[in-house]
Amino acid sequence: MTVGATPTPGQSRLDLLGANAAILRPIVRELDRVAPDAIIILVSNPVDILTRIAIATSTRSEHLIFGSGTVLDTARLQYQLGKRLNVDKYDVHVPVIGEHGDSEFPVWSNAAIGMIPLTEFPLPKGTSLEQIQIELADVTRDRGNAIMQRKGHTSYGIATSVAQLVDAILRDEKRMFTVSVQIIHLLEHHPKLH
Repeated sequence: MTVGATPTPGQSRLDLLGANAAILRPIVRELDRVAPDAIIILVSNPVDILTRIAIATSTRSEHLIFGSGTVLDTARLQYQLGKRLNVDKYDVHVPVIGEHGDSEFPVWSNAAIGMIPLTEFPLPKGTSLEQIQIELADVTRDRGNAIMQRKGHTSYGIATSVAQLVDAILRDEKRMFTVSVQIIHLLEHHPKLH
């Protein structure tokens, strides 16, 4: 679902919340009426908050609603790190989590190149791991804003990410993505997470 107000350069994702929530709610209600078992993927910003609003508004199972989360940010970071280390992006594993936007962050403690932890992977001469981590976290977080400033919109990156999500669902690939979900049901079934 990509409904929402058109962002303007300099406008934050959170600035879109009021307008986009007002647009989203009646659409979710109508989707509940005409397609109650359909999966809803939220893409509009601020995606994490709008996902919660869609879940709260909808009568369908919360398992059928999720947001694109940080899937695009994770892909951007994996591409940049692969480029920096001269390895294929598909061999780079480092999730970006948190709210899609200014508060997102890479989980460097889980970062690996293939099966090798990033902390053990040989780096290019003259670079430090800390330097790479700081620079790429900043580049990843700011990439959407940079594209917005140049083009006035972002579309191709997120379209590719959503296509991957849809493909994984249609093919029942059982892949893992850094999407926005409500995890309360997970906490109820896993006492160790309380």
